[in-house]
Amino acid sequence: MSPRTLAWLSVIVAALAIAIVPPLFGAPALTWVYRALVLLVVSCPCALVISTPVSIVAAVSAAASRGVLIKGGAALERLAAVRVLAFDKTGTLTAGELAVAAVTPAAGFTRADVLAAAAAVDAHSSHPVAVAVVAQARHDGVAVPLARGVRARPGLGVDGRVDGREVVVGNARLMALHGVSTAVPDDRPGARVFVGVAGRLAGALSLVDRPRAHARDALDLLRRAGIRRVAMLTGDEAGVARHVAAEVGVDEFQAALLPDQKYAAIGALRDAWGPVAMVGDGVNDAPALAAADVGIAMGAVGSDVAIETADVALMSDELLKLPFALRLARATLRNVKTNVAVSIALKAVFLVAAVTGTATLWMAVLADTGASVIVVANALRLLRAR
Repeated sequence: MSPRTLAWLSVIVAALAIAIVPPLFGAPALTWVYRALVLLVVSCPCALVISTPVSIVAAVSAAASRGVLIKGGAALERLAAVRVLAFDKTGTLTAGELAVAAVTPAAGFTRADVLAAAAAVDAHSSHPVAVAVVAQARHDGVAVPLARGVRARPGLGVDGRVDGREVVVGNARLMALHGVSTAVPDDRPGARVFVGVAGRLAGALSLVDRPRAHARDALDLLRRAGIRRVAMLTGDEAGVARHVAAEVGVDEFQAALLPDQKYAAIGALRDAWGPVAMVGDGVNDAPALAAADVGIAMGAVGSDVAIETADVALMSDELLKLPFALRLARATLRNVKTNVAVSIALKAVFLVAAVTGTATLWMAVLADTGASVIVVANALRLLRAR
């Protein structure tokens, strides 16, 4: 028997007892039947039942009107409990608008050779690195050949065949898997992307990105809202990650992570600090988004997989929406608790009044309706949340 059914049976039994028992001992039957009716009206749980859903609906509506899509009340409740935030780097803490800063060809290759080979396989990818490489090739007027058998290697890069030769574009780990040396002189700042052709290193590209506007401000606001730890999890090399981490002000960073390593890092953060939210935008972030208590996707630039996996999507890609979403979630939880407490308190007062004969039937109706109006009005305040 469910608790709800048990509660209703208890009320009915109590009402029957009030209506029948006192008259058996000579009390006026009409008086006690009237009190039993008052008890039944007062016990109607309208206000208590709507206390939670009306607050959730108001909060989700308020969030949606400000560009934050929250997928239901359960996600909102978990968001209110979050104490640590983990961020992807490219496209999340940074704008994701990468640009090729330098092309360093290896011996036997030209700048055009490197760009042509890289752009050929990258043309099949929507990753920000690939987009930047293709854009640079077009800007330089480099003819981009057709690539076949292109495969995305999450967290590593991409490979395929161009003019019958294997072409590999990615980080040093992907080069190592293909037996390509990465010994190329390049001391420029930025992410390093290596290009291998037919088992040889063709060259390297340096790409630069910039932190999102107000990224540091958003992290400061999150800390004021009660976030105890901010981490950055990225597949980029340590030098690039360290530079971005210093600019935006995260508490810690982990670099050169594959998707499964990001997944494991979320578990470690949860064990150390408590409920964790992951903010990301790409396919590589999907496992970590799923592992987190709350997954948050950068909606406008995020991949379909990331948005589908996440519990929350920032449709405008503004990091300043994160503190708002966190404040709203916690305000909603307080609102729900207040509504439940008010409903129970009013019911308790009028139940006593009904049994003692103080309350009349019209007072019971007014109390039940009034409690519903109070909880709805309190919940609607969430629509003005900022």
